[in-house]
Order: sequence, then C-alpha cells, then structure tokens
Amino acid sequence: TSASAEITVTYIYCSTTCTKPVASASPQKQTICVGGTATAFTATPSTGVEYKWYGPLTSTSGSLGTAISGATNATFTPSGAALSTAGTKYYAVVVNTTGDVACADTAFVELDVSKITVPAVTALCHANGTPEDATDDYMTFSIHVGTEPMSTNKFTVTATQGGNPLAVTLSNGGAATSINCGLNTPLRTASGSAGKGNVTLTITDNVTGCSTTLVVTDPGTCAVTCVQGTPSTV
Repeated sequence: TSASAEITVTYIYCSTTCTKPVASASPQKQTICVGGTATAFTATPSTGVEYKWYGPLTSTSGSLGTAISGATNATFTPSGAALSTAGTKYYAVVVNTTGDVACADTAFVELDVSKITVPAVTALCHANGTPEDATDDYMTFSIHVGTEPMSTNKFTVTATQGGNPLAVTLSNGGAATSINCGLNTPLRTASGSAGKGNVTLTITDNVTGCSTTLVVTDPGTCAVTCVQGTPSTV
C-alpha cells in the first residue's frame, strides 16, 4: 500500500520601494571675484535625508570623484584653492534617504570665479590742436578688457594720477562707463595730463564689482618749440 499527502506552500515576497528624494540646491549659480569669498549653497529636502558634497568639478557629466571630507550637512560653502583660480567650477550634492545610500538623487551648483585681464598699453601724447603749447596735452591709448570665464557684462574705467582722481573718457569724449568685453576701446585722459606722471586705471565690472588695475606710462608732452632761424643769403 502507499499513501500520499498534498502540501501547499505559500510564498510571501516582501519588497522595499525606493522613493528617491528630489534633490535641489540654491543658489544654482554664484559669481565671486578671484580671491574672494563664496557664500553657502543649501540643499533640499531638509528632513529624512543625508547629504554628501563633491567638487570642485569641471563639468556636470563626469565622475563625482571622492566626497568632500566633512561636507555632510545641507549647507556647504566652497573654500580653498578653487576660490583663487579663475574659471567655472561645479559642485554636486548627493541626497539620499536616511540609511539607504542607493536611494539617492543628485543636484549640481555652479561657482564662477571671475578674473579681469587687461594687457599693457602704450600711451601717445596728443597736442590738442596746439603743437606749441604743452599745457593742454593729453594721453591717448586703447584698452582690451577680457574676463575668465567669458562675460557679457559692461565695465567702467576710472583713473588717478599722482594719487589724485583724473578724468578719463572715450576718445570721443563719452563716459567710460559701459566698456565692452573683448573689444579694443580707445580712451583719452584730461587735457593737461600729459607730462604730469603715470596714470593708474581701475577697470570695474558693472555687475560683479570685480576690478583690476593697470598703470599707463606717461609719454610726456608733445609740444614743439619753434626756434628763430638765422637769415641766409641765396
């Protein structure tokens, strides 16, 4: 004889669904002057999550590399060598559900470290229509403003001579308060400034407030002295 029995086995599957936090950070972008101080970036959401910050990065598409040591809070302030090197840098914050590093989302922020560059210039003396009179001579020169990273901002140029303010204008007499980046801009100093000493220009970004200085060497006056000639018989 034989006996048989029927056994019913019920399988219960347990699964854990990851509901990723939606990471974001603000401000999304900030600009500082080279050597300046950055303000804090703040990540969200603020509860039930953990944070890791990465950077500085050259793009938002490559590897994040190694997380920044100690940067595990919602807020992060960039510091160090990245602030003294001009260019665009990115930082990433990975926000994961507490206790589950695989359940995570990533947000990126941008830090632009701005540097203004102006090559040296050579000034020429202008006789101002009176070649025999040196008292009204002035200087003319052109500047070429560049920035890193590239900028479409406008710039203002001011000047001093011997520590005192000196008027500087466009070559046509217009105000030097809206200089374009990447173009040669002809400028002139006030009448009577040639022969009075070197001029220090300050070039300031109208948006960021970043600035740089440039010393223009005084070319001297350009007056011509007429000397009485000696009569001669032909």
